[in-house]
Amino acid sequence: MLGWNASELRGANLADITHDDDHRLLTEGVLAEGARNVTRQRQYLRRAGGMLWARERYSLWRDAEDRPRYVLVHVEKLSDAGDDPLQRLSPREREVLELVTAGLTSKAIAARLNISAPSVDTYRSRLMLKLDIKDVPGLVRFAIRHGIATV
Repeated sequence: MLGWNASELRGANLADITHDDDHRLLTEGVLAEGARNVTRQRQYLRRAGGMLWARERYSLWRDAEDRPRYVLVHVEKLSDAGDDPLQRLSPREREVLELVTAGLTSKAIAARLNISAPSVDTYRSRLMLKLDIKDVPGLVRFAIRHGIATV
């Protein structure tokens, strides 16, 4: 879908084919205490120009001494930027969306993300406004339709 062949990608750095200004946020999320999986959106560069949005899941793998060894990146979905309403959300809003639809309370989400519960409520309100969703059940339906949550 991106137009690159295997020989062009062999030995390349992921940063060479992605558009991502906040590697620090990803690194912190993956290395966070107890982090097993981190999900986020990222733009990939097409060889012919333009970009595709990807929904990715990162898993931190540790060695026998429990030291971080490497990160496995699984691209779950690629889509044109214009097709994905999730592109309107910040990485933090996407995290809150996933945790809300997983059934966590604002207090539990706040503890997991190391922010205050009122901040969680603000993020949830902002993402509902951006997506034009009126209530939490509507948010859950949206998440199911877009592959963020399952039933």
